Order: sequence, then structure tokens, then C-alpha cells
Amino acid sequence: MIRTAFVLLSIFVFFPVFARPVSYPGGWTFITENDDDENSALLHYTITPRTALGYRVAYDRDSNEIFHGLQMNNLLKRWNNPGSQANIYVESALGLAERPEAFVGLKTDWENRRVMIQYDNRMTASPNADKREFMQTAGAGVAPHLARSGETQTWLMFHVLHQPEDTKNW
Repeated sequence: MIRTAFVLLSIFVFFPVFARPVSYPGGWTFITENDDDENSALLHYTITPRTALGYRVAYDRDSNEIFHGLQMNNLLKRWNNPGSQANIYVESALGLAERPEAFVGLKTDWENRRVMIQYDNRMTASPNADKREFMQTAGAGVAPHLARSGETQTWLMFHVLHQPEDTKNW
């Protein structure tokens, strides 16, 4: 039921979505992520050019738990080069599922108009349980055509997920 609600919400209400961890001051961003283990949604408000704060909800299919919490995204460094851009962000959250839970992670990317690479990681922990989970992802993409400014850009992406604690860790 929850998964169906996330999918319908993503397709019919928020499509297309243009999202990044920190936007412009005063900007609102909606981000949804869906993979084999979790469906999540984040609505955040950018306070400064380097900081965004928002509400995160995530449904974990393995444990059947729903996380509700506050998430902060911080832009650590941005490189604006003549033909490319790169970013490093720290994302952290604190909230409740069945118990208090927190995560912290690093999100990096580099892209030009034709190629994009990214790496993310996250450590999740809960003080009331033995829950400590690490995950990392890496991705690369290529744009089959170049869109003009303001147009939607299509990317063909290759994505790898590594979760050492999971039985299906790759």
C-alpha cells in the first residue's frame, strides 16, 4: 500500500522533478528515491546557499518500518569550471522508525554536458538496537543528446549499490 502511494505520488503529482541536495536560498525541493530495499521522499527548504533542512519519510521493505525525521543537507564544496561542475555534500538525518535512528553520509558528483559520475555513502545507526548499516553507491552516465538550457536532459545511467551487511550486498 505504501509503495503504491509513493509510486502514484511520484508519477502523477511530482513528475517531472528537478532535485538536488541544496538549491537556492528560499527554494523548495522534492526528492524521491526507490530501490530494492527502500522507498523514500524528502521535502526540503534551502536556508542558505550551502544548507537545506527538510522532512524525510522512508519505508524499509525488509523490516516493514517507516522512518520519519529531519534531514539536513550541507554543500561542502562546489567547483564551477568552464565546461563542468563538481559538488561534495554531507547529508544527515535524525528521526524515528520503531526506535530513534540517525544517518550521515557523503554525496559527490561531477558532470559536464555529456558525462556524469557520482559516489554516495551513508552510515545508519540506532542507539536502542544493534543496527549499524553502511551503504555506498557509484554511478556513471552519458547523455545521448544535448538539451538546450531549460530543457529536460535525458541520461543513460549505470548504477552500483554495495551494502556489506545485506545478504544481497551488491
